[in-house]
Amino acid sequence: MTSIKVPERVRELIHEVAAQLSKESGRSVPMAEAIVRMHGSFATERHRNRLAWEEAAQEVKDDTDAMARAQVTADRLNALLQARQAGR
Repeated sequence: MTSIKVPERVRELIHEVAAQLSKESGRSVPMAEAIVRMHGSFATERHRNRLAWEEAAQEVKDDTDAMARAQVTADRLNALLQARQAGR
């Protein structure tokens, strides 16, 4: 697993939330910190997944748009070819 440097302010916030959770749930502060970190990890993964799905959806839309433009071009070329052939 890669190690990520956590900014000091984030560590402070984790500790503050864990202290509140510890007070409300009766769990130890280290256990509450582990819960907060795990929840943050899950939230980060959900966010990454959502971004990946949005990116994939945009790629499909872009591909669909490109295919529609290609079809319009093909239709125009066909019409020109048919008009040219009809003119002979």
